[in-house]
Amino acid sequence: MSARVEALLGSPGEAEWRVAADGGWTPLSAGQSAEGVIEVRTGLWGGGRIVLSDGTTLDALRLSRATIRTLRVGDDAPNDPAARRVVVNLRRGKIVVRPAQGTRVTIVTPDWIVAAEEPTEVTHDAQRRTAYRVVGR
Repeated sequence: MSARVEALLGSPGEAEWRVAADGGWTPLSAGQSAEGVIEVRTGLWGGGRIVLSDGTTLDALRLSRATIRTLRVGDDAPNDPAARRVVVNLRRGKIVVRPAQGTRVTIVTPDWIVAAEEPTEVTHDAQRRTAYRVVGR
């Protein structure tokens, strides 16, 4: 999967990302791009908007930690975009996912799984657990 940073949603230097296999964290900056399994983390005043290659957008808001990946479903059509699913593992914080047309995004938290086909906000913290709601486009 490829992704690019569309915008910062907070203070510069308060949000970082990395390709999971590479290990090094890089501050988010508009226009950056990466390919592979992406991890993002944000600080108290940080946030960023990431656009995936299929057009899905993900806003990682303050104090968030998430991993974004694409999984292939089935063996019949390895190059068929409809056979791919976006999966976001939200360890903590708040994200807003706006799935691209025809895309289902699965958001996995430590205590819940949310399947989103509409713009959805998901929040997880250790005390209040997971909450989600559908938001407007």
